[in-house]
Amino acid sequence: MDARSQNDNAHLHLMERVKELTCLYDIARIAADTSLSVEELLAGIVRILPRAWQYPDNAFAKIVFDNRIHSTPNYPRFVRRQRSAISINGERRGYIEVAYQKKQGTKNRNPFLDEEQTLLDTVAREVAAMIRRRETEQDKLKLENQLRHADRLATIGQMAASVAHELNEPLGHILGFAELVQKCPDLPVQAMADVEKIYRTSLHAREIVKQLLIYSRQASHQKTKANLNKLIHQGLTFLESRCVSEGIKIKCSLCPQPPQIDADP
Repeated sequence: MDARSQNDNAHLHLMERVKELTCLYDIARIAADTSLSVEELLAGIVRILPRAWQYPDNAFAKIVFDNRIHSTPNYPRFVRRQRSAISINGERRGYIEVAYQKKQGTKNRNPFLDEEQTLLDTVAREVAAMIRRRETEQDKLKLENQLRHADRLATIGQMAASVAHELNEPLGHILGFAELVQKCPDLPVQAMADVEKIYRTSLHAREIVKQLLIYSRQASHQKTKANLNKLIHQGLTFLESRCVSEGIKIKCSLCPQPPQIDADP
C-alpha cells in the first residue's frame, strides 16, 4: 500500500471516529434535557444514529422498547442490519437496530464496521442508563406523592378524631334531655313523636361519631368475632347519604350467612 492509500485510509478512519464522537455528543446533549419524556428521548436518538454510520444516506435506525417502536421515516425491508439489546437491571426490554435499504460495498461483504457495532453497543448501554435514571426519578416522585397523601390522610384522621370528641358531649346532652322529656306525663302525642325522632337521630349521629373515631384509629383495638356483612354496612355509613343526594343507589350482594371471623372490626 503506497503512502497516498495509507493517508486516504487514515483520513477515512478519522472521519468515522469524528462521526461516532459527534453521535455520542448529540445523544448526551438530548439526554441532558430532563424535560424530554422517554418517548421523546428515543425518537431523538433514532434521528441521530444514521449519521454516524459508514453510509448515512442509506442507513435507517429503529429502537424497540417495551414493545413500542421508534424508527426513522419509511423504515425499509432491509438487506443487512446491526442490532444491540437494551437491558435494564438484567431484564431485556428492547433493542436498537441500524439497517441498510440496499446492499453496500462489495458482494457478500459485511457493510458494517466493527467499530459501528461497538458504537451501537455503547449507545444501547447509554439508552438503558438514561431510561433507568428517568424511571428511578418517576418512582421517587410516585413515592413522594404517596407519602404526601398519607400525611394528608393522617391529618384528616386527627381532625376527624378532634371533631368526634367535640360532638360527643353535646350529643350526650341531647340524648339525656330527650330521655327526660319522654318521661314527662301527659305529653302530647305529636310532641312525643317529635322527641322520639330527636332521640333516634341523636343515636344515629353518635354512631357516626363512633365510626369516625374507629376510622381515625382513636378507638381501642381488639380482635373479636366479627360479622363481615355488618362491617360492610358500617363501612357504607359515610357513603350512603352522599349517594342519596347524588341520586345513586347502592346495591349490596352479600353472603346470606357469612362465617364469623376473628378480626379487629
